[in-house]
Amino acid sequence: NSQGVFGFINQHRVQLVLKYTHDARPESPHAVWKPLDFKCIPGNPARRPCLMSPYHYRLDWETWIRVTASMEQLWVQRAPPDAYHGRLPEFLQALMVRLLSGDDDAAG
Repeated sequence: NSQGVFGFINQHRVQLVLKYTHDARPESPHAVWKPLDFKCIPGNPARRPCLMSPYHYRLDWETWIRVTASMEQLWVQRAPPDAYHGRLPEFLQALMVRLLSGDDDAAG
């Protein structure tokens, strides 16, 4: 049955990990980097599952669906890490530019 949002199920899930630091010297090998934990993407097993009904977090949904859709083949082909950078969905590229530019609204 191929009806509905999940007309097929991916065999692999590619998980995007964005990390951040508040270290004054992020280039230092001693800088502490922490993963940005999306609220509603399956991630940290110690975190309770997100319950949002009838709505969902659009950024989380788009990230989960579009990253898996655009990068699953790279995983199957055992592509090198640099190959993933060119396949990052445009909305995530734009988000990262805004975050790196200090746009507080982008993080909220």
